[in-house]
Amino acid sequence: MTLVVGAGFLAVALTVLGAHETISDEAPATRSPTTSGLAGPSGSAPTAGKGRGAGEAGSPTTRRTGSPSSGPTVVTRGPRLVDDTDYPIPANSVIVAAVGGSDRGDGSTAHPFATVARAVSEVPDGGTIVLRGGSYRESLGVISKRVTIQAWPHEAPLLDGRTVVGGFVRAAGRWQAPFRSPLCQTCYDAQTVGAQNPEAGSPDMAFLDGAPMRQVGSPGALGPGRFYVDRQAGTLDLGDDPIGHQVQASVLASAMTLDGDGSMLRGVGVIGYGSTEDRSAPAMVVVRAAGVTVEHVTFASSASRGLTLYGSGARVQSSHFRDNGLAGIQAYRADQLRIVANTVQGSNAAGFDTTAQTVLEAAGIKVATSVDVVISDNDVHDNVGNGIWCDLACARVSVVRNRVTGNALNGVFIELGSQTVVASNAVAGNATAGVAVLDSRAVWVWNNTVAGSGQTVLLVADDGRTPPGLSATQAAGWHTSQVSVGNDVVVATGSGAAPLLGVRDFDASRQLTISDMVSSLDRDAYQGPRSTAVVRLSSGDRVCAALADLQRAAPVEAAGIASASPVLVDPARGDLRVVTGGPADAPGRSLPAEVAAALGRAPDGVRLGAIVAPGI
Repeated sequence: MTLVVGAGFLAVALTVLGAHETISDEAPATRSPTTSGLAGPSGSAPTAGKGRGAGEAGSPTTRRTGSPSSGPTVVTRGPRLVDDTDYPIPANSVIVAAVGGSDRGDGSTAHPFATVARAVSEVPDGGTIVLRGGSYRESLGVISKRVTIQAWPHEAPLLDGRTVVGGFVRAAGRWQAPFRSPLCQTCYDAQTVGAQNPEAGSPDMAFLDGAPMRQVGSPGALGPGRFYVDRQAGTLDLGDDPIGHQVQASVLASAMTLDGDGSMLRGVGVIGYGSTEDRSAPAMVVVRAAGVTVEHVTFASSASRGLTLYGSGARVQSSHFRDNGLAGIQAYRADQLRIVANTVQGSNAAGFDTTAQTVLEAAGIKVATSVDVVISDNDVHDNVGNGIWCDLACARVSVVRNRVTGNALNGVFIELGSQTVVASNAVAGNATAGVAVLDSRAVWVWNNTVAGSGQTVLLVADDGRTPPGLSATQAAGWHTSQVSVGNDVVVATGSGAAPLLGVRDFDASRQLTISDMVSSLDRDAYQGPRSTAVVRLSSGDRVCAALADLQRAAPVEAAGIASASPVLVDPARGDLRVVTGGPADAPGRSLPAEVAAALGRAPDGVRLGAIVAPGI
């Protein structure tokens, strides 16, 4: 597994910025994921594709979460991998202690087991396993029981897919130790791996004092921070002197598959598993059951995905996804899914090829072929791919109140979907579009603050594709349509040819117009040095240099606002608040019923941009 570089969507090459940060068994404090933090992190500017994300240090904070169980108090104080939780311990729980436990014990507090595997074998269906602090270097396989796995109060258990490697000697200009990787080296689609990162498909990972190293394909490419697995000689080779340091290498492909309906995983960390790009070991944790809850779990440094969801009714909340090889969260046929109040950063750390669009999954959050999905109140930033991506026949989706910044492709991407609300999101500094709607029907894009994208800031488009599973008649009539846009604040922070707004048809055979694709477009505020819009008319694309040109070209934006002066406080530095008394500090249109329902508020009395209110 390499670290990361990426390339842009729609043939735009991207440069991944900055050195790759390290991640140890302690991870950074996280920002508040809610849109109420429109000001963003003090002094930080969103940048495209930083890869292994720079954590935001902060002063200690304590917050009460809205978990469905005990509502633990979570303390974020400096670098820490696992949230501090205080779940009650039910009677007859099975206790596991990495230090001082024994599998010859009885799983009691006085005589805990040493391994989680032994606890799984002994816990009754519906029972609870409580993990004391420490590292559990285990792969639990498929857990068919309904089980809760949780942390002991105020302790930080870690499920770890790595082993400590020792016995290094200096030889042939590098440091070598005996090591044979048990991980699958062919479990990936070759189309996902580009020439720039030929080792991306390998699940091998090595860590020096907890910091991930970069995998190279030959001894001659070794250097500081790099490792090579010599399969013929059976050695792990390093470019750094490891004497006096700890070296770990991934040897396990996955932590567990939860296959018992109603199971819970909470308050633990999962790190360093060599999961695969294909479906043989698709993530460190896989959910195949219904009604599973994942909360206050940190997923860090997988070789592919942190969490994969196949079951219905899952809830993922208040968790952290950091520097996973391909995606933080991936879901497929996961109806009634709720992804709430998580932090997702640094996905595609392995550097999979982001131009491989037929197989691409590089994203912070990727949901496909799922119905009734809510993605809300998350902080999704600095992923080398899309930020939030709904694809392949997702329907009845709400993407609301998220902060989506610094991602290397689109911020929010709705592709081949329908009946989707994108509302009250703060979106900034993404390298392609801020919000993109492609080949989708019945989409509401309302009250978002969208700033500083490398390409079109807000894009509605069609390229002739249809969702899978449609009949021939349905496919023939499918195209981007019934897209409603209103009350958004759209800002460009840099010059360039791309406009603030694009309504485009990339399929030359159909030539859909703005009237075919957009049902309403009004009361949005635009500001920036670029052209206001490029829209498709019956005569072809029309570049509208100013809002007045757009109003003359099509029956849209009658109440739109154009401003030469700043409408946001400091979007280049992540402060996305509307300037008080400025042109965008204005009443908005009443919300459509679908948007009001998704936001859980009355339709009237809204203003432009992301809505900030108590409880958001």
